[in-house]
Amino acid sequence: MHRGIDLLNAIEAHPNFGAGPTPTLTSNFLSQIENTDPGDPSLSKDDTGSCWGHYQFTGGGVRITSVIQSWNCVGGTAVACKLIAAAINTCKVACHICFKQNINATSFLADAYLLNLINELCGVWVKAGGVSSTQIFTAPY
Repeated sequence: MHRGIDLLNAIEAHPNFGAGPTPTLTSNFLSQIENTDPGDPSLSKDDTGSCWGHYQFTGGGVRITSVIQSWNCVGGTAVACKLIAAAINTCKVACHICFKQNINATSFLADAYLLNLINELCGVWVKAGGVSSTQIFTAPY
């Protein structure tokens, strides 16, 4: 998760980097992550418990890599931060769901999606010319 901290530090140092309009696909993706209800009865059993987060990051045929193809697809640092916050919240909700349902999970799918999101954001940040004082982003991921 060091890459996530390094990305947030880089964003803090360059808050206006690549600012532009937020594409509709990205806005819709963010809304899907933020607004999925864990009590929604239409969710598949494969989208709940330790798998909470699966629908948020794959519903409607979208994937992290299909949404975040470049920094222009992100729309700017504020949107990147909102995506990260929504993903972290999804991780917390997965833990809470498992606690409430007495599910003894050793891993959570939402954690993997958070890691994938961070990696994609780091990749497009670097490709767009974003800099990091730690230069962690130059390492392949």
